[in-house]
Amino acid sequence: MSRIAYEVRRATDVNSITATSIELENGANDTTIALNSNTIDLTTNGAGPFSLTSDQVSVTDLSFTDLSSTDENSNNILISMTLTQSGVAVSEQFTADTTLSETVELNSLFSESRKLLVDFSTVALSSNKKAVEDIILTNIGLDTITLDQLYLAWVHDPGGQNLVEISISSGVVWSGSAGTGSTIDITNTGINAGASVTIDHLEFDTKIDDSTIQTDWIMSDGSTTTSLISFGAAPDTSPSPTPSPSASPTPSPSPTSCAEVCTQNNYSAGTCRKNTGACNSNGETRESAGDTFCTGGRNADTCCCAP
Repeated sequence: MSRIAYEVRRATDVNSITATSIELENGANDTTIALNSNTIDLTTNGAGPFSLTSDQVSVTDLSFTDLSSTDENSNNILISMTLTQSGVAVSEQFTADTTLSETVELNSLFSESRKLLVDFSTVALSSNKKAVEDIILTNIGLDTITLDQLYLAWVHDPGGQNLVEISISSGVVWSGSAGTGSTIDITNTGINAGASVTIDHLEFDTKIDDSTIQTDWIMSDGSTTTSLISFGAAPDTSPSPTPSPSASPTPSPSPTSCAEVCTQNNYSAGTCRKNTGACNSNGETRESAGDTFCTGGRNADTCCCAP
C-alpha cells in the first residue's frame, strides 16, 4: 500500500483508471499498477512488471476509485485491497486476511490553478483608495496557463461599491460595472512558463479602503485559486475628547454559522456548498462573509444563501 500511495503522490497526472488498475503519468515513463490473478504488479520507469506481493499472500481484491473534483482542483484516488494468507494455516483451523484502504492526493502541478502563484507582497491601494494595485501572478509550471475569469466579492461598510475596470500588464482586460459576488469574464490572459504578469489595478467607483476582498482566479481548465486580502482603516492619531457617558445600544449578536450570516443579511436560510457554481445551480447567492463557518472541506467551504 505504501508503494502504491508513493507512486500516486508523485504522479503528474492520472492517464487512466479502471476498477482493478491505474496508469499514472510520470514524465518520460508511465507507471502502471494492476491486479494480475492474485498478485499486484507494478510497471515503472520502462521496466517490469514486478510483483509487489509475495507468495505468502493472495490478493483477492484490488480497486481504484477516482474521487477527483470535476473542477480540476483535486486529483484524489481511493485505493482498496483485500489480502488473504496463501495455503492452509499450520493449525489447519485459521487463516489470516486483511483489508486496507487509503485515499491519496496527487502532489503535482496537474491543473492550471496549481501552477498559479498569487503574490501580494507589493499590493497596495491607489492614492484615491478606489483601486487595488500591483498583484503579481506567476506561472511556476512548465507549460503556459491562461487566466479566463475572476470572481470578486468584498465586504465594506458602507457597501454599494461597483468594480469598473481590470487592467493586466498595462492593458485593460475588462470594463463595465459589477457588484460584489460577480464573476467577470475578462480577455483571456496567457502566462508563459516561469513568467509573471501584474494586475495593474482592480478599480472601483468609490473607495474600497477598510475592506476585505475575495478573488477567485478562474483558469481556462476550470480550476480556481482563491485569494483573500484585507485593507484596514488607518488609525486616527489625533487626540480624542473624552465622551460624555451615554446609554449603549444592544449590539447585534455575532453570527456563528453560515445560516446566521444569511439570515442577518435578510435571506431565508443558508447552506455550505462546494463552490459558487453550486450556489447558482440551487438558486442561491454566495455570501463570502459566511465562508469562514463552512469547515466541511473543499466540498463544503462556500456559504450559499437562499432567497
